[in-house]
Amino acid sequence: MQKIKSLQKSLKSAANHQTKEWCDNYLKHVIPFRGVKTPHVVDLVKEWITRENISELDFSEQLSIAVRLIQENHAEDKFAGILLIEKNLVEKIEFDEIFIRIEKLFLEGAFNNWSTTDGLNVRVLSPLIHRHGKKAVRKFSSWADRDDIWQRRSSIVSLRACVNAPEYFPVIQKVIKQLSKSQERFIQTGIGWLIADLSKKHPLEAEMLVEKYFDKLSMEVIRRHTKYLRFHKQYIERRRRRV
Repeated sequence: MQKIKSLQKSLKSAANHQTKEWCDNYLKHVIPFRGVKTPHVVDLVKEWITRENISELDFSEQLSIAVRLIQENHAEDKFAGILLIEKNLVEKIEFDEIFIRIEKLFLEGAFNNWSTTDGLNVRVLSPLIHRHGKKAVRKFSSWADRDDIWQRRSSIVSLRACVNAPEYFPVIQKVIKQLSKSQERFIQTGIGWLIADLSKKHPLEAEMLVEKYFDKLSMEVIRRHTKYLRFHKQYIERRRRRV
């Protein structure tokens, strides 16, 4: 598609070898980078949307372009697709239409690293929860038992949008109960990220979750993600003794 090639040409022209090397090393070569820093990608996507009149296309066509970008190999292209959804579609398109396309992308393996996945979580899934509430929470939380690690991570990281809404705490606990069965690092740190957010506004609820699943939480989660809780030092000591 010509519009996609237009953006890719801009990304290629903006690529920097040192930036590429840094990103490749930071992500441990799990995904290829062109070498364009995140703020620059944001600017290039904004310019591209205007230059190619992307906003004048119907929502389904814009979503198809975003999906095509996320299916590309390079991290910057995937991020551009996520940005297009965030900027032009999250507040406008029907939930079911966008959910079906995102779920299909997971099944295809388009989200294959923590950086791309968390870009989706922060910029698309959490805003969809803010807009659609219970329906989005129900759909995303159902991913907790999927085979794909990144889809499972999204089942908890997307719920960061719910940490100030007590009506969703039973769902959060249910997802953590399922995910805590796994010791995979990116599942554990997903749990930890949510606990850290929850602890800032609802520390008693966060403490309850830590106590309930303490033996299943990794040392990294205890050390890094309970630091806002009053028993942080005691948690670390307890975990060391059990190890």
